[in-house]
Amino acid sequence: MASTFDPTLVPPEPHGPVISATRARSARWGLHVFWMLVASTILAVGVLFGVWAFHFGDSAVSDKLTNRDAATTFQTPMPATPAATPAAR
Repeated sequence: MASTFDPTLVPPEPHGPVISATRARSARWGLHVFWMLVASTILAVGVLFGVWAFHFGDSAVSDKLTNRDAATTFQTPMPATPAATPAAR
């Protein structure tokens, strides 16, 4: 089936300035990129500070719940000697 599209009937689209491919790939920073980085950094610092402030008292609570006298007298059993354990196959 033949195509009925004729490219000469389509008017050209208006476009911005034409620049070379090298300049288009140069990835120069604009002022908008700088302000986006500043805003996202401030937002990240705010979120981290908020999480820290929300969990700030958790360590104080766990410190009060531990029994320091029991912790100082706790003794772990001695590990089994290698001769007492069964041989690996």
